[in-house]
Amino acid sequence: FSAAPGLVPALVARGFAVEPYRYLARDLDDKVRPTARFAWHPGDAAQLPDLLAGSYGPASSTRPFARGDRPEEWRHYAAQLLGSMACGRFVAPLSAADIGPDGRLGAAIVTTAVAPDTVHIAQVAVAPWRRGTGLATAMLDDVLARARMAGYARATLLVSDRNPGAIRIYRRAGFSETATFVSAGRGAYPRRSTSPALET
Repeated sequence: FSAAPGLVPALVARGFAVEPYRYLARDLDDKVRPTARFAWHPGDAAQLPDLLAGSYGPASSTRPFARGDRPEEWRHYAAQLLGSMACGRFVAPLSAADIGPDGRLGAAIVTTAVAPDTVHIAQVAVAPWRRGTGLATAMLDDVLARARMAGYARATLLVSDRNPGAIRIYRRAGFSETATFVSAGRGAYPRRSTSPALET
């Protein structure tokens, strides 16, 4: 219902902050070959919450996850991505990680299966110290190529309008907009203090 006339002004008038999101999709093809350079390993899961927290920045009432930017929220969100069906079934062989020389996780792509022929890029996170190097593009190309080789025909993802750099990367990668939605928030959003353990 994000395109309903008057929705956003009505939310804003009632004190909500609003963030538009785009739902993007593309068909997969054989133009890009996988490199296996960015393979996901089970140990990468432990560093994912810190990478996500460092990639997203301060608290936001409009973010659909980890709105308070607290460590336990990022652990809970990472556990949902990897261990639940909230964004589809996590597929480790089609996910990606880049470990820096110091052993830190510098970038990751979390890929899930949402239909027999469709993968969803549930998260693309790049640490500030790894940005501007073409890493996100290289990792995305690798993941999409692996998904095609695994028999998937389509890929989808969500991106915020507040992230124009990511939108440019996805457009260059062949994604186009198929739908939109808005995320709105107002006030504090308390979260439970414990979160499930990360599992892969």
